[in-house]
Amino acid sequence: MASSILHNSSLAPSSANTFHIVRRFVTAVSTYSHAETTPSLRPYLVRRTPSKQLPIYHVTKNGGNKKLTKIGKVEGDTAALTTELRTVLALDEKECRINPLTGHVLVKGHRKSEIIKFLEERRF
Repeated sequence: MASSILHNSSLAPSSANTFHIVRRFVTAVSTYSHAETTPSLRPYLVRRTPSKQLPIYHVTKNGGNKKLTKIGKVEGDTAALTTELRTVLALDEKECRINPLTGHVLVKGHRKSEIIKFLEERRF
C-alpha cells in the first residue's frame, strides 16, 4: 500500500509543487576587542556576558539596608582578584569576599562604576 502511494505519479514532485527555501544571514560586525583578542597574564579572568557587558551587578538585601556589588563569571584565582580589589579600592578584608558556593566576588556597597573602571584598566 505504501509503495503504491510513493510510486503514484500524482504525488511525485513536479516543478509546480516544489518550494525553494531562501535563507538570509545577517552578520554583525563587533567593535569589541578586549578579552577575546588579548589574553590576560593575570591569574584570573572575568568573562563578559553575551551582550559584551561586564558581569557586575548591584544587590540589595535586608529590605534595602545591605548594599552589595556582585562580580560574576570569575574564572581562575578568585583570591588574587579580591586582593587586587582590596588594594585598589582601599577595602577591608570583610568588605571584599568570595562566596564559596557560587564563586562570585561580593564587595560591600554599590561600587559598580569603580569596579568596571578597575577591570577595564586591566583589559577585561
